Amino acid sequence: MSASDYKPGISGIFDGEQTLTKTFNEAVDKQKDIKDHTYLWSASPNIGITTKENAPDFDVDAPKDSLAWGWQYGIDAETCNIDTNLFDSRLLDVLWSS
Repeated sequence: MSASDYKPGISGIFDGEQTLTKTFNEAVDKQKDIKDHTYLWSASPNIGITTKENAPDFDVDAPKDSLAWGWQYGIDAETCNIDTNLFDSRLLDVLWSS
């Protein structure tokens, strides 16, 4: 993957009890570069739907020192079926740079 123009990423629930978190950490133990070059978008913690005005501070659950730059913190809004997300602005450069 390192020879590709694309950046690897994983979207999922990265709290400490999830198999995804344990598997990611095991992979990093075997090959440190995975943590340094894989972007994470976590759906944990799920604190619920908010408005833009009362959005939380960016506090995503993910492996320590990982590139967890996306956080889906609320899902399945009843009024408008959308999810609420926050992103570290550096992710924009990764996803949409040429």
